[in-house]
Amino acid sequence: MQMELAVKDLTEKNASVVEVSGQIHLLEARELEQRLEEVLNDERPNIVLDITDVSFIASDGLGVLIKVRGDARRSGGSLRIVEPPEPVLGVFRTTRLTKLFDIYPSQDDALAAL
Repeated sequence: MQMELAVKDLTEKNASVVEVSGQIHLLEARELEQRLEEVLNDERPNIVLDITDVSFIASDGLGVLIKVRGDARRSGGSLRIVEPPEPVLGVFRTTRLTKLFDIYPSQDDALAAL
């Protein structure tokens, strides 16, 4: 399954909601990194990353999320993740990334926390 990506800008929150679906392997991770960096370069330092429809994430994808989180924080923003499905959340738990990332049950909850 190919990765699909959509970006919604929310000026009032100085944020962008990025919705991703499909699987994130090496090539998709590179595309994801490029798109997230574009969002940050558009001076929207807060990113809500909705991965509720991601069925798989490889280590390359996790590395991208860690990098972009750091970039967002250096820009005075944050990377908030909308709760992934159980198989992907299991990867976050196994790698202890649940301690690094703010994970929310919905986009609304993630946006309200900004």
